[in-house]
Amino acid sequence: MKTTEHMPESAPEDETPTTPTAPIVRPPLRELGSRLLYWVPVFAALVLFAQIAFLGLRPAMREASRLASASDMLQARWSHDRSLYDAYELQLAVRRDPIFRERQSRLRRGARPLTPSEGTAGADGASSGLVRTTTPVDAGLSNPMSAAAGTSGF
Repeated sequence: MKTTEHMPESAPEDETPTTPTAPIVRPPLRELGSRLLYWVPVFAALVLFAQIAFLGLRPAMREASRLASASDMLQARWSHDRSLYDAYELQLAVRRDPIFRERQSRLRRGARPLTPSEGTAGADGASSGLVRTTTPVDAGLSNPMSAAAGTSGF
């Protein structure tokens, strides 16, 4: 090969390089950073698993069991309160009934309630003058309201 002024000198063409080429050497800090970035997803998954297993899962399971027992207790209280509410609603509905109110007023006045065989009240709704012959205690009733209403007398 001919050499020119502007071209750097090169090795002769018939010579082959006898020295091995050196591997690319990276700085140690760069090598460490590269390896750490390679393993970051694995360590992140391990840290997340440890967080859930030791700090998140156990307390969550305890809280779930506590809430389940509290839910059972709350359900029992709600059903008891609901039954009381239904009983009070029934009492209010009964007390709004005009027939029940008439029976109560007759009991308070001392008149005996009419039986179906005795007929009905007069046209003005009064008790046709029948006088009560027995008291509720004589008839075996401890609460005359409960017998008239058909309930427990709340």
